[in-house]
Amino acid sequence: MYRIFLLVLFCSLHYSRQANIKCLPGQFPNQYDECQKCPKIHYCPDGSRALECEPGTYNNLYGQQACRKCRPGDYQIYSASSACDRAYRGFYSANASSEPVPCSPGTYTHLPGQVACLPCPHGYYQIHDGQSGCDRCPRGHTCESASAKPKECPPGMHNPLFNQVKCRPCKRGYYNLDSGSSACLRCPKGHRCPNTTEAPIPCSLGYYNNLYQQTECRPCKKGWTTVNEGEHKCMDETLLLGSLIG
Repeated sequence: MYRIFLLVLFCSLHYSRQANIKCLPGQFPNQYDECQKCPKIHYCPDGSRALECEPGTYNNLYGQQACRKCRPGDYQIYSASSACDRAYRGFYSANASSEPVPCSPGTYTHLPGQVACLPCPHGYYQIHDGQSGCDRCPRGHTCESASAKPKECPPGMHNPLFNQVKCRPCKRGYYNLDSGSSACLRCPKGHRCPNTTEAPIPCSLGYYNNLYQQTECRPCKKGWTTVNEGEHKCMDETLLLGSLIG
């Protein structure tokens, strides 16, 4: 410990002691009262002393009057440094003398050395800190907020595409009972689908549907009927009665 104390004391006297001569800027007087080039990681502003580079600055050359500032996106948190470090991906450096800051949810940086994070593109999201990219919104979901998890499309809605911020309603004659769907189902024959969030309803006796995607069933014409619910065609009542009697 005593040896370390002596070394620190020597360096302090060596670089900062009172001298009998005045040196040029970029120089400092050594212990022999000789002008010497300012050492690396220091600066000599007035020719009388050598000072350590402060955090956020560096010096990798001899004989400098001032330390160099870290370039935008770089940082250095220590004194007496010969170089600055680059902010890594997923982080940004707005203050050269502080540690890089992680990008907040909904933002990212995909390159090192950035001074600010980028917002996730339209239809993308990111829920974690310090990320180098965003995730695209999956099908069957909506991503209105870039910093929140995707929301499932509710029943009666769907999303067939990625990167969407709104769900699409099922078209007339289609339905969807599940959340998070990428498509709606068309109403089958023999049924009607008046509500996109409900299951198809079979046509009642005396009604039919010979087409898909219908919201109402059609009544059989006079003298015709259906045998069961959910039929897609009607039968002649006379023929039907004859088949039952026979």
